[in-house]
Amino acid sequence: MVIVPPEPAAPADTEQREQANQSLLLAAQQGGLGLLNQALGQGADVNAVNPDGTTALMLAVEHGYEDLVEALIGHGANLDAKRADGQTALTLAERAGQFHVVRMLWKAAPKRTYRFFALRRHLR
Repeated sequence: MVIVPPEPAAPADTEQREQANQSLLLAAQQGGLGLLNQALGQGADVNAVNPDGTTALMLAVEHGYEDLVEALIGHGANLDAKRADGQTALTLAERAGQFHVVRMLWKAAPKRTYRFFALRRHLR
């Protein structure tokens, strides 16, 4: 008996991938976990960006959608991505006062825990 490995999924064409990317960004903005998972299943890039460089992770952080932040981190979202104004997901969470999201981002990137001390000084 010969076992034939399954064929890799055919890459989505550019238009389909762009539609999936737009769905991903919309889901991150509106808080739709189901839509986000559907977009990722359709081949969306977890690090897709808006014209100003805003990623889905940044949108989810700005709106405080913890479940989406967790899902995007789990799918390998780039925590170091910067948008046109130089802000990252972490700086957006800090400025919005969403410390529960800040903690999630710190746990995803433990090397950044030193920033906790700078943040504490800022809050005093």
